[in-house]
Amino acid sequence: MASPAHPRPERRLDLPVGQRKVGRPRPVHRELRVQRPGHDRLPTGRARHTGLHHPPGRPLEQRSPLRTRPVHPLLNHLASHGFIVAAAEGNAGTGGPMLQGLNYLTTENGRTGSPYRGKVDLTNVGATGHSFGGGAAVDAGADPRVDTIAPIYPLAFSSGSRVRGPAVFFAGQNDTIVPPSTVRRTYGQATQVPAVYAEQRGADHYGIPGPHGPVTAWFHAEDEQ
Repeated sequence: MASPAHPRPERRLDLPVGQRKVGRPRPVHRELRVQRPGHDRLPTGRARHTGLHHPPGRPLEQRSPLRTRPVHPLLNHLASHGFIVAAAEGNAGTGGPMLQGLNYLTTENGRTGSPYRGKVDLTNVGATGHSFGGGAAVDAGADPRVDTIAPIYPLAFSSGSRVRGPAVFFAGQNDTIVPPSTVRRTYGQATQVPAVYAEQRGADHYGIPGPHGPVTAWFHAEDEQ
C-alpha cells in the first residue's frame, strides 16, 4: 500500500506506559454468553456505543496467534464505562467478524425478549482491536455503520484511505512486530478523515494496558459529538 504523494503532517501523542484510567467507570451489569462458532462473549453495560473488538478474545475481537487474550482487560474496561462490547476470535485481519457482531447486536436491539432490546445506540459505533484485530478495525472502518476506529498496533491489510470516520492509530515505540513506521503508513493513508497518530513510549507489541484510558476517552469523545 503506497503512502499519499503529500503525506499529512504528523500529530504525535506520546503515551507513557501504564496510563490506564479515564473518568469514573460504571459497573458492568451482566455478561451474556451466546453459543456460536468460536463462542461469543458479550460483556455489557448501559450502552451507548457498540464496541467491536479484536485480538485474543471472542468473536468480534480477533485473536492473534502470538500471545493469547491480551485484550480482555480492555474489553472489560470499556464495558465498565457503559459500552456494549462484542469480541471475535480469529486472525484474518479483516473486519468481517466484527461486522457480524454488529449485525447480531442490531438484530438483538429490535428483538422482543432480548436483553439488548432498545439499548444499543446504533448511531454511535466504534471498532478497536490489537495487532491483527487492529487491522480488522481498520477494515471495519470502511463500513458506513462504523463511526470511528481506534486500532492498537494494527497490522492492517486494508488501506486507511477506506476509513469513513475519525480515527486514532496507536503504535508502540519499541514494537518490532508491527513497528511504528507500519502504523504511521496506515495513518498517513487516512487523509479523508480527522486522524491522530499516538505512540506509546517504551511499549513493545504487548504494551496494550497503556492505551486503555486513551481508547476509552476517544470513544467517549466521539460519542458526544
